[in-house]
Amino acid sequence: MVDDIPKFNLTRIRNIRHKVFSRVFAGRIDEVMDAEMLIFSVRDMKATIPVATRDAIMETLRVYIGEVLTEELCVRISWQVAGNVALLKAGIPVRSWAGQSVGEWMPLQLLKLKPVLHFGKIKYECSFKILAGSACPMTITRHMSQAALKYVARVIGFSRASGKFPYKHVMDLTGIRLLGHFTPELVRDRQPSFREISCPSVIVKWNRDNYISVRTRKLPCPQQFNHDCVRCAYGTDRCRYAIHPTTYVLGYCAECDDNSAAFAPDDDGPLCVKCLAKQELRPTLNR
Repeated sequence: MVDDIPKFNLTRIRNIRHKVFSRVFAGRIDEVMDAEMLIFSVRDMKATIPVATRDAIMETLRVYIGEVLTEELCVRISWQVAGNVALLKAGIPVRSWAGQSVGEWMPLQLLKLKPVLHFGKIKYECSFKILAGSACPMTITRHMSQAALKYVARVIGFSRASGKFPYKHVMDLTGIRLLGHFTPELVRDRQPSFREISCPSVIVKWNRDNYISVRTRKLPCPQQFNHDCVRCAYGTDRCRYAIHPTTYVLGYCAECDDNSAAFAPDDDGPLCVKCLAKQELRPTLNR
């Protein structure tokens, strides 16, 4: 199976995505795609992705005639074409995902993990962004056990507790990349899914360089903190290595009687982050 795993240059894909948006769509935001705009958009995209055939680009964009090119739509199209250049090169138009007809390896980034009660068991709700392939740029959800995530951690670059990059907490997986093998039989509720995973050495290196080295303190915390990232109040709005998006604010929580409890700034409820998580994991009948 390893020989069947394709190579993905995610840096190149990202650069193409940015160029497509800036050169093809940025000056056309909120305009309606008409026949004349289609011709010029095809021209600009062909200049941006020279290996793509003109007919494949035409058929990719033609379906949007009559639609308003909102920024959200333009970003999505840019993701789709950048993540499927091989199809355009082969003369095949890129379409939004409508089903998984064959097995396919696709690169993923784990955006967020959240502990939840899933069919009576504590699992982690994992949100994966698909970075390339037929389902790009969908965000899919998988419920995974702590044991399954420990296995993922070993595959994507963490080591045993005694190794160089010791794995300590599932939340340290936030932001990492890997490959997932998507198959038709795993499609549920109109959403693609995967069971088998892989992580080529180039992605392992990316994970270590971008997240794991700091989270395991092989490189120092840029904020000069000594505590683990999972205990940090900083969000990604202040630190790229953070495991949650916004920086917590400190206040008093009556539930745990803590004067320095952490609260999410967009949550005006009375419970701190820890108490809210505990409440959400309680069985419904006991609430």
